[in-house]
Amino acid sequence: MSVDEFDAIQEEAWEEFLDQIGSEAIDAYRLERLGAYYEENPRVAIPAVKALEEARKLQHAHPAAALVFAVIAIDVGFKNVLVGPIVYGMVHMEAAAGLIVNIVIQHRALDRFKEILEHIFKDETIVEKRHSIDLLSYKRQDSNKSLWEEIKIIQSIRNNVVHKGDDVTSEEASMAIEVATVFLYDLLKTVVNDLGCQIELDTE
Repeated sequence: MSVDEFDAIQEEAWEEFLDQIGSEAIDAYRLERLGAYYEENPRVAIPAVKALEEARKLQHAHPAAALVFAVIAIDVGFKNVLVGPIVYGMVHMEAAAGLIVNIVIQHRALDRFKEILEHIFKDETIVEKRHSIDLLSYKRQDSNKSLWEEIKIIQSIRNNVVHKGDDVTSEEASMAIEVATVFLYDLLKTVVNDLGCQIELDTE
């Protein structure tokens, strides 16, 4: 079997898995299990927070590195704080849950998870305490683009830095840090609180 054939089989299995959990997310989602995950892992957001702190340290002297670390903060925050716990909550076999979470959060196709998350947070039987957070249309103050659009922009810049060695302006680095800050401290924190759960954002 060639590498391309193996990748195609993996991708097909991944699509089937996402379709399955997407349909189960609304009907079988259990807040109790999700809450247990956050209780057992209250510092699940700390790696993302540390990446953001590193971005701030690098901002003025090394804008390209700062932008890369800001995107790391977003990616790790999204995977660790939302995707991982939600997948954990949908896996019924306790012994396998951690392993499956680790496999899923390493996958690159996180756009599919945004669709699932959007359905979950629109279901008022799941989210009892809401602050009208729309994951896909949420905007930073004074920005005319959604946060997800801005994340796409800085991810594209990051890819050009990593793969092409492109330069990054101080304005781009600043935007990336601001987007990551809002993503972690406003969006993610509010979403987790809406679920009746808590996460720690203090690295001390």
